[in-house]
Amino acid sequence: MSAPQGRIHLPRVGDHLELALVGEHIFQLVLNRPAQLNSMTDALEADLRLALAFFDSHPSLRVAVIAGRGKAFCAGQDLKDWLQNHAEAASQQPASYNGVPLEPMASVAQKIDKLKSGGFGALSCRRSVKPIIAAVDGICMGGGMEIVLNCDLVVASTRSVFALPEAARGVIASQGGIARLARICGHQRAAEMLLLCEPIPAEQAFASFHFINRLLPLAPAPSTKPTSSTSNTTTWEEGEVAILRLAHDLARKIAAHSPDAVQLTKAALLAARGSTPTQQQAQGGAAPNDVENDGCGEALSSRMDDFREGDVDLLAVQLYRSRRSRALFAGENIQEGLRAFKEKRQPAWRDVPLDTTSTPPGWPSSKGASKL
Repeated sequence: MSAPQGRIHLPRVGDHLELALVGEHIFQLVLNRPAQLNSMTDALEADLRLALAFFDSHPSLRVAVIAGRGKAFCAGQDLKDWLQNHAEAASQQPASYNGVPLEPMASVAQKIDKLKSGGFGALSCRRSVKPIIAAVDGICMGGGMEIVLNCDLVVASTRSVFALPEAARGVIASQGGIARLARICGHQRAAEMLLLCEPIPAEQAFASFHFINRLLPLAPAPSTKPTSSTSNTTTWEEGEVAILRLAHDLARKIAAHSPDAVQLTKAALLAARGSTPTQQQAQGGAAPNDVENDGCGEALSSRMDDFREGDVDLLAVQLYRSRRSRALFAGENIQEGLRAFKEKRQPAWRDVPLDTTSTPPGWPSSKGASKL
């Protein structure tokens, strides 16, 4: 049991996003633009940023689950929205270098600000220390895939497909997906997905690309053809219920653990994710501007001062020295966990607020969207 909480009032968002509380500790977000395959707009992204800030601000909310309504998790950026923004950017006076047109720095600055505020959907570069689970049933591509790659756990139905088709459209996966995919599945597998731009079935994503934690067998959705049989099919509505049930099962298991221990563990995971500098850095040099970052534009040297390749011992030292870790070892929950184990009962954890003063140099900020 957690400490008593007052009634939580969900933030007001548009119809494109459904928010719900699942039990005491799970915060659910469902993208609700099924006719547009849950593609991202500026308005939806702003509401996601608001909702995730709400999630971080409430100590009793320990795990978030995000899903999509209909036959897609998220198909990427809404093209109408993107074309309008691109037209506005194109109207600016272009820069140039040796006669080659360059994007104006004002436009570049806007993109960097977006990365710093969480990236695509306020999620692809988010660094909150609270766990986030993606529940995928159907199409997941482009920015939607970049969101998935930054979630802590991913559950997906067997009828889901994943793709990063940006290169086929003349753009790149610039919201953190390239670096994260390479770290998860290796250079060659990442190159296969990024350069071929072909959709990957969920079974292959699970077995070979390793960014899915649990697969849920689901029959295909009923065909829209009037002559098609509806036997042995699963509707998208039924699929949403099933995939969310699986995600909730995992979320409840996480929420049952000590919240400060979970948050500190995730902070260490985020720090470790960026703990391999280039040879140049290992020799004392600075990181190049356009390489060696965590996929969201933040040089590793700015996050992991004094880190050297393979130096996991230093990460452990930083963990012990952090204020968040010291608070955990001197706090009530660690004592409660030990007592509960000895007494053979379930622990009664106390909720803990995110402490923004507890971040050692190079560690992810407690406010997920405030720092890369």
